[in-house]
Amino acid sequence: MMNKINRVLIIAKTQYTNYLRYPENSLGYVIYIGTILFMGLSLQLVGGSNAEIIFGAKPLVYYTISLFLFTLIGNQNSSALAFSIWRLDILSKPLDPELFLLGNYLGSLLSNIPPSIFLLILSLIIAFPSLTTSEIAFLVILFLLSILASIAVSYFFAGIGLTTTPQGYLYTSITLLLTIFVGIIIPVSMIPFPLKLISYFIPYTWAIDCFRGLFLKTQTILPIESEILILLISTPIMLLVGRFYLFYKLNVIRSKKVVIR
Repeated sequence: MMNKINRVLIIAKTQYTNYLRYPENSLGYVIYIGTILFMGLSLQLVGGSNAEIIFGAKPLVYYTISLFLFTLIGNQNSSALAFSIWRLDILSKPLDPELFLLGNYLGSLLSNIPPSIFLLILSLIIAFPSLTTSEIAFLVILFLLSILASIAVSYFFAGIGLTTTPQGYLYTSITLLLTIFVGIIIPVSMIPFPLKLISYFIPYTWAIDCFRGLFLKTQTILPIESEILILLISTPIMLLVGRFYLFYKLNVIRSKKVVIR
C-alpha cells in the first residue's frame, strides 16, 4: 500500500514540476481567468440590475465563485494529455493506469490551488457569505463529492486521451465548451433545452451550481439537498463506468500493438 502511495506522490511531483517548468502554463491560466473575469465586470457595468436578475448575483462574483471550483476540480485536460502521450509508448513503459491517473490528478490539483485561492479570496472580498452551520457542513460534503466527481471525469478523459494525439488546441476547446455547459459563462437556465441535457450529465454542473447556491444564495437548478443527492448517487456510478471505459480502451490498444524484441 505504501509503495503505491509513494508511486502516486512521485508521479504527482513530476507532473507538478513539469507544470512549473513551462511559464506558458501559468500564462494560459492568467489569460483564461482574466478574460472571463473581464466579461463578468463588463456585464456588471453595462447590464447593471438587469444582469444581476439574470445571474442571480453580481456577474463578477458569479463568475469568480464559479471559476474557483471549476479551476480547482477541472483536471480533465491533464488526464487526457498524460494518457495521450503515454499511448505512444504504452507497451515499453508499463505503468499502473490508476496510479498514473491519480498521480497526474494530484499534480494537476496542486497546480490549480494558487489560482483557486486567488479566486476564492476575490469572491470573499466582493461578497462575504453569511453561512449557517448546516450550510458549512453542506459545503464540506460538496467539496469532497466534487473531488470524487472530478476523478470520475478524469477516468473518462484519460480514455479519450488514449484515442487522440496530444494537441493542446483540442483540450483548450473542450475546456471552453465545459465552461459554457456547466453554467459558468451563462446560467444553465439560459441554455437551449436540447443542449441543457448535456449540462445535466456533467457532474461539474451540479457541484458548481450547488456551491454557488450555498455561497451566493443564488437560485439553483434543483433544491440544494437534491443536487447533493444527485452527486452522491451519480459519482460512484461514474467512477465505475469511467474505470471500465479506461481499461477497455487500454485493452484495445494493447491487443493491437506488436512488440518487436
